[in-house]
Amino acid sequence: REKPSKMTFLTLFFSKISLCIVQTKIKSDRLLACGGIVVTNPGRAVTHYFRDYCHVVNSGEEARELLARLRYGPSRDDMARAEAGAAYVRRNHTWEHRLKKISDVVNL
Repeated sequence: REKPSKMTFLTLFFSKISLCIVQTKIKSDRLLACGGIVVTNPGRAVTHYFRDYCHVVNSGEEARELLARLRYGPSRDDMARAEAGAAYVRRNHTWEHRLKKISDVVNL
């Protein structure tokens, strides 16, 4: 069996959502900024910044259950979480925020 490359994408189109399974790290803020429904495994950045806006799965079984539900489209809660995530990113994680932080660090 051939080993997958670092950038293997599998996109599945369900009734109302597009699911992109990626075998590489992609920043959750970029997916959230687009109003995406993010399903991810636990991690420091997710736990610290994005846990309220992502579906965090801890096992294959949790992932299968969630994806089986999402197959029929997102719920109102899923959509509200996605909208709140997009708003959170706009308020806290833009290039303007990053440049300000760099400017503060180097005393510009």
